Amino acid sequence: MITAHCSNCKKTIYASDDETNLQILDRLTEHMTQCPQAAFTYDADTNAGEKRISGLQGAIDDARRKVR
Repeated sequence: MITAHCSNCKKTIYASDDETNLQILDRLTEHMTQCPQAAFTYDADTNAGEKRISGLQGAIDDARRKVR
């Protein structure tokens, strides 16, 4: 499982290992539209989650540029 913590509003978004990166990215992008100052920190409790975080971070940075 991956958890993304928004340091601006303190909301935590959870994503299970069976979700696609696109599904996770969609939820995080939706959060960024509601919370424009969103900045995420990530945690993973599985090896699969750890591997996915680095790929998600780049995609989230790209999405952030589009939202602003």
